[in-house]
Amino acid sequence: MSTKPKTRKAPARMASAPKPDPIFALIAEHRAAIDHLDTVWKLTGGDDAPGYAAAEDIEGKTFKRLINTKPKTLAGLAAFADYAVSYFKRRVSWWPLGDDDSVALATIAKALRGMARAEKLSRSE
Repeated sequence: MSTKPKTRKAPARMASAPKPDPIFALIAEHRAAIDHLDTVWKLTGGDDAPGYAAAEDIEGKTFKRLINTKPKTLAGLAAFADYAVSYFKRRVSWWPLGDDDSVALATIAKALRGMARAEKLSRSE
């Protein structure tokens, strides 16, 4: 009685590389839209100049996409929190948050960055 050697079956699905978190691209896109808006402001001298409304519309639409996209990774969430802090410091002088609120948001961002670094290190070991 002969027995055939057992052959291993290939896994049904090979592990694929993780997809990049879309929040990183949206942060970069929004940062570029703000830079463009600032450039138009400086070149034209105000918000009633030709081209400013279009640049402002692009920035607004990009911002809406950004704030309505959930980060997919802890690193993405940390980057989003950091960006929120820097965005409001840069752009929104009327932001109703006080110093304590800004500190709280910055502390959350810092904690998330630390968690993301620790998670990355634990995966690489």
